[in-house]
Amino acid sequence: MSDIKQALEQYASRGVNRIEVNVSGGGDSGMVDSIQYYNHDKNVTNDFVDHRRWDPDKKERVLIKAKSQLNMAIGELHQTPERVLEDYAYDNANGAEWCNDEGGYGKYVFTYDDKTLTWAYDLEISVRYSETRLAHEEEGVIE
Repeated sequence: MSDIKQALEQYASRGVNRIEVNVSGGGDSGMVDSIQYYNHDKNVTNDFVDHRRWDPDKKERVLIKAKSQLNMAIGELHQTPERVLEDYAYDNANGAEWCNDEGGYGKYVFTYDDKTLTWAYDLEISVRYSETRLAHEEEGVIE
């Protein structure tokens, strides 16, 4: 079983049926901006990712540990499921040149079908292009 399939299966076993991975980049580099996890329409990201929340009593942001961290090592590199998702999204979106020159952005959406017990994905990448045009031209003689 591939690393990405193992990672997705771990999320499915915990009720996740949609995962959105947002990427962006430019100037020959790119990154995964965020990963959002859903159980149908309910965003359950905080169940899987440590986050900070304002505590009015302490008057500061406090760390909230994830309820269900997936730390099971996957593949030869022994990566977490979240890292497998990041690497898959970054490595497989490169054909669209989203991280070169002016850059771009996009989103992988992985969806789980409860009836067929399979994962599918949809990838949308937008690439930025810039144009250059002559804005002013003049000739003259300086006396």
